[in-house]
Amino acid sequence: MKKCLNFILFAIPLHLIAANVAPLSPQGKDSSVQDETKVVCRYSNGDRSHVINHLRTNKKLRVLDVGYSASTWSSEFTTHYVDIIPVDHAKVAFIGDINFPQVWDAVDEDVSKNGPFDYCICSHTLEDIINPVFVANMINKYCKSGFVAMPSKFLEMTRGIDGNYRGYIHHRYIYNIENNQLVGYPKLNFIEHDSRFDALANQYSSDKAEIQVYWDGGFRLTIVNDNFMGPTVKSVLNYYNRLLTN
Repeated sequence: MKKCLNFILFAIPLHLIAANVAPLSPQGKDSSVQDETKVVCRYSNGDRSHVINHLRTNKKLRVLDVGYSASTWSSEFTTHYVDIIPVDHAKVAFIGDINFPQVWDAVDEDVSKNGPFDYCICSHTLEDIINPVFVANMINKYCKSGFVAMPSKFLEMTRGIDGNYRGYIHHRYIYNIENNQLVGYPKLNFIEHDSRFDALANQYSSDKAEIQVYWDGGFRLTIVNDNFMGPTVKSVLNYYNRLLTN
């Protein structure tokens, strides 16, 4: 995953995104992902300059922030947001639990009247929620392109970040890049006691703190083994080996 790309994604020259950029290509077809997709992923220290520079040159874009927090880097660009708490009365807000369809009905109504959102920001949200596949499908349905970010597996396996346990207490999923898509791993309790994952913690550094995904036309997110943690203990342990080998 250290190749360079030679196409332009929404006016952001990809050679400027960073070293160690890896291309992702669409896998098969899905109703939530358009046929023509361009996706770039990388590990990062959390730098937002490429997204910020892009959005500052496209100030009239309709920008949807999913899991929005006011007074952060995205506030300058967000025109609409969807979240469970109303935090910014200067924006158009769709208030509700993003894990369920009801709040997305309001988004659907807006898109029916005004067209799809030009850009979506979803930063450090998909690791928190119970239904990230559904939310990813909604983003793909209503948005043309966007930016997704979440903590890396290296950070999530490190102790002392949030307490004397691995990663953050409120995170439900650990993400990995496999076969050109995001794959979520439920943060099951055995992880806390499985020494295999110390190898990932030992690889953690500031430049591997975050996964960033830049996408145009759709991105793919699945849960390991179609979200079935079975049929045996051995099989589950084997699924999680992929975090070590990919």
